[in-house]
Amino acid sequence: SPSTWLLVISKSQFPSTESAGRQPHLLESLVDSCLERIDPEGPHHLASFHLGVVRRCLDAGHAPILITSDPRRLGELTRSQQERLFAYSVLHERIDEDVAQACRARRLPLWAWTVDAASDVERLLELESVSALCTNDVAFVRGLLRVRGEHV
Repeated sequence: SPSTWLLVISKSQFPSTESAGRQPHLLESLVDSCLERIDPEGPHHLASFHLGVVRRCLDAGHAPILITSDPRRLGELTRSQQERLFAYSVLHERIDEDVAQACRARRLPLWAWTVDAASDVERLLELESVSALCTNDVAFVRGLLRVRGEHV
């Protein structure tokens, strides 16, 4: 099966570029360069905390991954934009039934990060909407999933 390559662009250290007639700044140039090299129909996706990067990907016909510690960020995208995301990656402590339901309603894969405790794995699996777990201890989480009979 093809692997998914992610470029995570978290927060821009560059100045705002809201003025008309401006030159693209480094973040925009980096994103555009990546988008030129990625087939929108292929297995590769850009991931970012930065809504501007996510919107730029969507505008270019790509399906990015929105990463956030604040689940309300999804509401800052239009419904159409939300439905075109590849996945929504949320800090596990902030995922509750409301977040899970919002993702189910949009058929949007929900990813949880960073899940390192057994109690968190159990809680997230009970929501039945979390499709991926990001962890610092893959062997530990894989073992928990095997004990539960989950596909690993």
